[in-house]
Formats: sequence, structure tokens, C-alpha cells
Amino acid sequence: MFLLTLANNDKDVNILGIEVRQWCCDWLSNYIRMEKINNCGILRYCVSNGLEFINEGTISDIFYLFPDPWIKIKHRKRRAFNLDFLNEVYRLLESKGKLYLATDLKEIHQYHINTLNKFGKLNFIEVENWNLPSTNKELFCIKENIKYYRIIAEK
Repeated sequence: MFLLTLANNDKDVNILGIEVRQWCCDWLSNYIRMEKINNCGILRYCVSNGLEFINEGTISDIFYLFPDPWIKIKHRKRRAFNLDFLNEVYRLLESKGKLYLATDLKEIHQYHINTLNKFGKLNFIEVENWNLPSTNKELFCIKENIKYYRIIAEK
């Protein structure tokens, strides 16, 4: 719902969602088509494969919200959030463009901070609130009284 709310809140901005789960893409694609939301699209894709198909400096905001944490040590290599991903983000963001991060796991939040520090090209702050629609995961966290963490990084 985050993607759809963003698209409905600002009809002059084009929104592209990238998602790995087929069922989610199918549902969103049908909803976008049925509701005739003209500034929004969904792409089934894994950002770990790179984003070369997007032109440099053309994105104002990137949202990386509640990713699969890949907690087990042997699976950590599957995390999409890494230095290669941040290089792509940096390439894609326009001047003063922002990367928004959210997770409900303290370990992943710290991993985001450590990776951003290692990357060193984005200024970032941890925030309690931001003026964005809530994701389904955020709403679940609020309902279940689960702490979640947010970062805004700027080029």
C-alpha cells in the first residue's frame, strides 16, 4: 500500500516499485491497471542484479523498507543492501536525492549504519518520524508494539 499511497499523494511524480515476489507484483499490477493509476508501475526484479537500466541522476527518492534480513551467517551474502547496492543508489540519485531505510530488526539497522559509514558518500541521520505513508510492516509493528528503525541518507 505504501507504493500506491505515494502515487496517489503526488500524481505529478512517477513511482516504480521493484519487488521479487511474483504474487505481490501480480496483485499490484492488476490494482494499478484497474484503478488507472498512471504514475505508478511495478517491476518483478531483484536489485542485487544491478540497476543499469535506470539512467544516472534521475531518481529523487529511493525506498528500501523492511528488507529480508538474511540473519543466518551463511545467508548474509544474499543481502541486497551492500556496497555495490549503495554505489548504484549513489549513481541513480539526483543531487540532494534521498535513500530511505526502515527495518524492525536492531541488528539490520546497525548493519545499515555500518554499511553507510563504510560507503562514506551519503550523509545520513536516524529519525523517529518522517512524512511518508506507512507500510504494511510499519502498521503491523505499531499494532504489535514492535520497535522499528528509520534512516534517511542524502547524496
